[in-house]
Amino acid sequence: MSLFIITNEMKKIIKIIFVLGLLMPVSVQAQSVTWQKYYNYESGHDYAQDAIQTFDGGYLTVGYGRSSSVFIGAFLLKLDYLGNVQWKKFLGIPSENRMAYKVSQISDSGYIIVGESFNTFLIFKTNEKGEVIWDKRYSIDNSDASRGYSFAMTADNYIISCGIVYFYSILEAYPFIVKTDMSGNLKWKKYFKDMTNITSFDIIAIENNEYIFCGSQYLRKIDSSGNVISTNSYWSGSGFLSLRGLEYEKPNIIYCGGISELNGIGAFHLLKVNTNDSLYWSNRIENSENIYASGRSICLQKESIYMTGTYNLKGVVPFVKVSTEGETQLYNLIPESQAVESYAISINPAEDNGFIICGSTRFGIKPFPSYKYLIIKSDSNGYAPELVNVKNNTVNTELYVLYQNYPNPFNPVTTIEYHLQKQAFVTLTFFDVSGKRINEFANGLQYSGNYSFKFDGTNLPSGIYFYQLKIIEDGISKTIGIKKMFLIK
Repeated sequence: MSLFIITNEMKKIIKIIFVLGLLMPVSVQAQSVTWQKYYNYESGHDYAQDAIQTFDGGYLTVGYGRSSSVFIGAFLLKLDYLGNVQWKKFLGIPSENRMAYKVSQISDSGYIIVGESFNTFLIFKTNEKGEVIWDKRYSIDNSDASRGYSFAMTADNYIISCGIVYFYSILEAYPFIVKTDMSGNLKWKKYFKDMTNITSFDIIAIENNEYIFCGSQYLRKIDSSGNVISTNSYWSGSGFLSLRGLEYEKPNIIYCGGISELNGIGAFHLLKVNTNDSLYWSNRIENSENIYASGRSICLQKESIYMTGTYNLKGVVPFVKVSTEGETQLYNLIPESQAVESYAISINPAEDNGFIICGSTRFGIKPFPSYKYLIIKSDSNGYAPELVNVKNNTVNTELYVLYQNYPNPFNPVTTIEYHLQKQAFVTLTFFDVSGKRINEFANGLQYSGNYSFKFDGTNLPSGIYFYQLKIIEDGISKTIGIKKMFLIK
């Protein structure tokens, strides 16, 4: 009979293997979550314009669409980190034609949104549930219409926003800039008659309380009162350049992207300048198929610039990565099988180094299918699963769901969410790596809905922890899920 004796050294090795085995899933969890889905409010005709990651780790998309009672209204769609609907709001009245083009979350967890209402430049604020707190409209005397496209928060705690104002009687339009406080109270508004029939699509705040906006082939710098400091053109000759998005790299670098057209072929275009108007480079980014493409949005992350837009109105969404030196590093196409048409309007970074991209898509035979919100959560290389014709318009239909905490790893606070499709008695319990119970929250009877809990690890050492959700249904205790989280200090 042979004996197998476990020595102290072997115990150490076993412990190391055990810890490594626990760490491996955490590493996997740290990778980018990817998904691609479409949504609509009621019957379709919905156009997503901007999507951001929210403070709770989910996403908010804004745009406009139709409902049974309102021809055009602002459509706000809140998703969790997996793309499941948490809530949706449709804002507007029958004669208003409210649209939302740009959104940002502010320190009180509410949202500032810019767009248009009654054919007038609109800025409004909602709380974190999408309920309107205030809305303000801005116009120019004797103008016929105006629209807001983008905005930025300034160093002196104002909102600087940009768009266009129309004068139909003289068949002209001009860039329109509005500066307000954080409650929408007007500080000043200006339009620029020397830039005829040019739309200001984006604006950024730079050093010294100065602002730069883009439109057509121009970048214009203005001071904190709206006075012009400089105007520069970055295109000459045949074809055209239309600049649509700006990114600011402190203290003095500006990236600007859009579309340039030469010989009838459109391509992504990106340029780099400094805040003193000097051009570093201006690059036209063509694809290998020589297909007409249009850059619509850019963002800056980890020393690279990322762009998205349209690709000849095909069922794909382009994803372009360019180094800060102007080298094209990636030109990927995110596929939408079964879609006859898809395009992207906005790209923004996510906490997991991936991106949240939004636009519109439609299925079926042209011209009859209606547009729907297209929302893509990609990884850092623009990968996302292929979109199929499966509607994602309703809340998660599983009776009970425990989600992965975010952020993960964390220090020292993380958020845990769970979903109840029906009421139940709920208990949320926390354990350390040895299985010792460190806390328990007997939350009692809870009604159907989404719930969020903040876990604070301030008084705990770094390490691996677990949380477990249990419910009591019909007198029977059920474990819904156990998740792992990693505290790093």
